[in-house]
Amino acid sequence: AARVIGMLDPGTARVRISLISKPAGTREVGAPLRYVVQAGSFSDQQNAEQLRNKLAAYYPDVHIDQLDADHRRYYRVRMGAFPTRSAAEARASDTARFGFPAVIITE
Repeated sequence: AARVIGMLDPGTARVRISLISKPAGTREVGAPLRYVVQAGSFSDQQNAEQLRNKLAAYYPDVHIDQLDADHRRYYRVRMGAFPTRSAAEARASDTARFGFPAVIITE
């Protein structure tokens, strides 16, 4: 790319970047960030469902997201999405009383 715009020597150059495509499942360019609280990630779907059921007794927005990576499938127990980090932090703090290490994920 540097050769095409004639910038092989040290220095800077003005460039324009255009988005051609974005990865599936990612937010739209310019869309506000969302925050989710992840209470666990499991390779065994039954373990994820047990945690979801336990947390669903207290929170209405508990769900399981499936992730396929490196020829393995993971089941992530998540809550939200929250419009602000502080709202996600409040949920994570409240969830900690159950002894689960909640992690805040930005999407």
